[in-house]
This record gives sequence, structure tokens and C-alpha cells, in this order.
Amino acid sequence: MSQDAEELWGRTLASVRDRVSPSARVWVDSTRPVRFSENTMVLAAPSAFAKEWLENRYVATLTEALRVTAGREIHLKVMVDAAHQDQEILEPIAQMQERSVPPSPPPALNQRYLFETAPTDYDRRASFSAYRTFYILNGNSSGSPGTDQLVSVDIASALTSRGWREVPDSEAQAVVVIHASTKDKHSFQTFYHGWGDWHWHWGGFADATRFAEDYTIGTLVVDIFDARTRQAIWHGFAASAESDDPTSIAHAAERAVATMFSDFPPTSQGPAVQP
Repeated sequence: MSQDAEELWGRTLASVRDRVSPSARVWVDSTRPVRFSENTMVLAAPSAFAKEWLENRYVATLTEALRVTAGREIHLKVMVDAAHQDQEILEPIAQMQERSVPPSPPPALNQRYLFETAPTDYDRRASFSAYRTFYILNGNSSGSPGTDQLVSVDIASALTSRGWREVPDSEAQAVVVIHASTKDKHSFQTFYHGWGDWHWHWGGFADATRFAEDYTIGTLVVDIFDARTRQAIWHGFAASAESDDPTSIAHAAERAVATMFSDFPPTSQGPAVQP
């Protein structure tokens, strides 16, 4: 690939950076140009998962940024980077060959599960109108880094669309903690074991018993805490139900997050939040 194409794409990424949420930048920054003609640029994404995500979420934004940067219309296409595919295939094989006992598959959000409901609750004492900024903290992993990242991006986008802004942790008023229920960790006691002074108990919530349960494997659990007090102020989870629908986990997670945050932020009156 010519240096001109790489330089053009580098300037395009720089110009669009402010329009991409911090959680999504890892996906956008992972692309590279592999072909460039007069009116078409082909980008390589590191995986089929990343390719689908970019095509569904950011191709329009990136194409417009490329047009402005280049000063002319340029079509943008995304393909899977063959070099990364080979690496993704070979590395797990090499790791397995080094082990005397075959590894068990990691826990993950079940791709045969679709999120059908997303109950939420919140602390009636909290003043949500005073919260404006947040950062995301990943809790119990699904076992799939790609899925974890996708869910983080979906949640950041949902909150941003509701008027909140993602910032560094030192500047945030709220902390958004994301858990996936797995075989080993599927309750609040296990999610927050060893977290010290994180107050996940639901003192001012409407239905405290509803959220003190074990979750089925594959359930997405999201908790929002006051960043200063580390007191839980909002809670939601996306319950799952087995299905034969071939819809990808990416689309299922996106729908789950959209449902979970459809009425966010809740209306409440409480003490002002310290900036």
C-alpha cells in the first residue's frame, strides 16, 4: 500500500476521532488501507466480527470524513485482514499444543441466546439530572474479548445518546460496570467479591429482592455507581432465552442495550452530585 493512502487514512482517522466514542476507537484504529484506487479505498479489519461492526456502525461516518479529507468522493469498503485471520487461527493452535491437557472452552455469552427482556431499577434517592459524565469499568468477562468490547461500545453509545459523556475515570461522575454471567460467576456476591468498598446493595431501589438472584449463563448485567461514593444508583440486566434464530450475538447485544436504556435516565429527585 502506498504511503499516500496510509497518510490519507491517518489524517481521516484524526479528523473523525472526536466523533467516535472512546470505547469504539479500538475498532476504528485497528483498520488499515490495503487497496486504493481513484475512487475506492479498501480497509482491512482485524476480524470478521470487527468488519461487521464497522459496516453496521461507522462506515457512513468514516466515508464522509474520508470525502472531506480527500476533497472528493471516495467509496469505502471493508474486508477481513488475512494476516490477522491467520494469526487468530495459528495462535490458539500453538497454545493448545503447549498444554498437556486440552483446554476447556472459555465462558461466553451464548450466541444461541437472544436477549428478550431487560428489567431495570434505580435508587429513588439519586438525582440523575445531576449526572453528566461516566466511564466504563469491565467487571466479569464473558470470556470473549470481542463480545466484551462490543457491549462496552453499545452501552457507551446508548448513554451518549441520552446526554451523558464518556470521560477519563478521574473526571467521571458515574461508573458503569459491565458483567457477564458465567458458570463460575453468576450473582452479585461473586461479581463483586474482592471489590472492597463498592456498595452494590440496593438501599433505595424499588425491588431489592428482584436483583439479589443468580443469573443464567449469558445474562448481561449493568450497574451504575456514583463515582465518588461508589454507591449503586442504577441496575439493569438483559435476560436471555434460548432461540434457533441465526441473528448474531452482535445484533442481539445491541438490541438488549437499546431496550435496557430506552427509559434512561430515570426521573428522580435527590441530592446534587459533586462535580
